[in-house]
Amino acid sequence: EMKLELTQAVIFTEILIGFALVLQSVELLWLAPQMRLGRLFRLGQWVRLILALILVFSPNYRLLDTGALIAILTGLSLITSMSFGGTFNGGSDAMTLVVLIGLGVTHQASFRAPWVGLGYIAFQATLSYAMAGWVKLKEREWRGGTAMKAFVRLPQYAAPEWLKHAFDSKVLSLASCWGI
Repeated sequence: EMKLELTQAVIFTEILIGFALVLQSVELLWLAPQMRLGRLFRLGQWVRLILALILVFSPNYRLLDTGALIAILTGLSLITSMSFGGTFNGGSDAMTLVVLIGLGVTHQASFRAPWVGLGYIAFQATLSYAMAGWVKLKEREWRGGTAMKAFVRLPQYAAPEWLKHAFDSKVLSLASCWGI
């Protein structure tokens, strides 16, 4: 049986991933017409949005078993990624799957060590940030503070002009490269 502290950590993680899924689904629903994504894709995003809202706003009482809810959300997130031939938002989509898989392991009724699922999430998150830190140390653009300036100027992000000009500041650009 899970201890109270572990139960609270699991519920908090479910709520956080629920918010992330809400944001991802809303973003994809907003972009769907521009990207000419079909009705079936949009339906999947609406279902994912509704299930994510259930995950966020009803942590103590759910219409669906939490394990089943996590499994369905994992499947919908995998289908979303497969629709794009990989992740749409890169690391955030990948981390969403890591968290959902970890929560899925935590909710396995036959599994006697639910902390393993949270441990998996913690290990993957630590590894992700360690790798990002390593890249920042290795790549001259990150060390020198020019990476963010180049990033906000990429046409696919359509950053506002004021943001592009803000990164002309060497101090802001350097601080942002080392601060994220």
